[in-house]
Amino acid sequence: MRINIAHKENNILQTVEEHLTGTAELAETFASKIGLNQVGYLAGLLHDLGKCSDKFYDRIMNNGPICDHSTAGAEYLTLLFENLNIKYKQILLSVLQFSILSHHGGLIDEVDDDGMAERARRLKSDVGLSNVLDKADKSILDKAKKVCQKDLNNEFQNVIYLINQRYKTKLAFYFNLSLLIKFLFSCLVDADRKNTIRFFNQAKNQKNLKLLIIVDN
Repeated sequence: MRINIAHKENNILQTVEEHLTGTAELAETFASKIGLNQVGYLAGLLHDLGKCSDKFYDRIMNNGPICDHSTAGAEYLTLLFENLNIKYKQILLSVLQFSILSHHGGLIDEVDDDGMAERARRLKSDVGLSNVLDKADKSILDKAKKVCQKDLNNEFQNVIYLINQRYKTKLAFYFNLSLLIKFLFSCLVDADRKNTIRFFNQAKNQKNLKLLIIVDN
């Protein structure tokens, strides 16, 4: 089975598993500030799941065409949530999907100026989810399933309960829900960038070390 690569620099590789796990751990730490540890972890764990596809492998190893690697994780969440019997399931799914779909740019709108539902359009696009899941590291898929069976529901219910207690109108609820999406999005983006920068810095240091060894010899 091939090794899926997330980043490559100076012939030094970061695997998708390393990137997803590292980003998940950072996102968990950031999201823990409001008690959404597992929610943050799940967002980080699936944000770049699409990098397991054949298209992305060709992109990073052979400089192939640019491809969408953000949508697959959001689509996989839909499958994971299908059989979950939890309160606020659709709201939690939306919060996670918005963050994952948007992490390479600004937050997408639920409805654009033309009345089109951008999230729905992205989730219906053909990004080859079956190929992604076939090539994905099984440890990542297993971790995602386990997170969904843990404290994910209790964490999110606690936050929703606090919003409901403080803000009584529907308008206020949805406004604060939008702030929650922005918070989780920020946690994910910061975690993703921090993990990526850490890899490139390590790759640069390894290159400099190799050059130093060659000069010394």
